[in-house]
Amino acid sequence: MKKLIITLFFGGFLILFGAPHACATSSNSETVILESVKNEVTKQIPYPAFALSDELSGTVEILFHVNNNGEIQVIRVKAKEAQLGQYVKQRLEGTLLSLPVKGQTYQMTIDFVQR
Repeated sequence: MKKLIITLFFGGFLILFGAPHACATSSNSETVILESVKNEVTKQIPYPAFALSDELSGTVEILFHVNNNGEIQVIRVKAKEAQLGQYVKQRLEGTLLSLPVKGQTYQMTIDFVQR
């Protein structure tokens, strides 16, 4: 069985990149936006066929910015399995989000797990 787990972190990197309303606890509207970003990104990253056939699993950490056009710009990818990291980067780079999150930076952890 394949399983994809995505965790999205928002607050800490907003402070780092100077966003206006960063805080440790998210408001209800921020939580809704974070869930929406997580859902849109999840749609872009199906479990890769090569990972199934090669029995690859692992965690990919990604830091990305949504520019003023609504496109994802990947800043950093960290993965023990380089193929998974490259796959995530290729799937997300330049992806247009249909959400009002322009000018925001996000960090996500994506776990590719086979059971």
